[in-house]
Amino acid sequence: MKALRRLWNWFWSIPADRRWLWPLIAINFAGSLYGFYWYRDQLATTPWYTWIIVADSPLSSFYFTFVLLNLQRRVRAGWLEALAYIGLVKYGFWTFMVIGLYWLEGGPVIVMDALLALSHLAMLVEGLMYFRYFTPANGWLVAATAWFAFDDYLDYFHGYVPSIPVEAHLRLVVAVSLASTYVVLAILLLIRRLALARQETR
Repeated sequence: MKALRRLWNWFWSIPADRRWLWPLIAINFAGSLYGFYWYRDQLATTPWYTWIIVADSPLSSFYFTFVLLNLQRRVRAGWLEALAYIGLVKYGFWTFMVIGLYWLEGGPVIVMDALLALSHLAMLVEGLMYFRYFTPANGWLVAATAWFAFDDYLDYFHGYVPSIPVEAHLRLVVAVSLASTYVVLAILLLIRRLALARQETR
């Protein structure tokens, strides 16, 4: 039990260890490039000025790449961190959920889908881990939430959402996605409050 607790504590302390910065920068940058490639067909059929609301997942990991680069340089950008953390958690969960629903419907578990599910679950965990250590101001979190709410509006009411494997799941996916924007904000604000409370008791 103690070994598991030590492993858990080590895992969640990764953001405090600067040795992880360059490996994570490389991983997130490479993942972002592949994500943009994955969206290539949809990007090719949409105007360039809408791309910022089309490729949601790779954009979130791309933002996070620059957050990590900033941390390597020992600088902070609250607006960028807010976009990265909310995007990582929101779209990490969204993609994992969509693929999971597809599997539950009887869809084949192929290697590429499994890798996509695991990589997006890693995005979610990454966002929560780094948020605990490098929390942007509440104002930036609220502003970023407003942006993602606008993104949701364009996705689901103007047709920019990526294809859903099972059409019957669309209503559920829309409902969860619209709600998740505010749920993620609430979770991050709670984490921030708990972190501040721990600091005050030390």
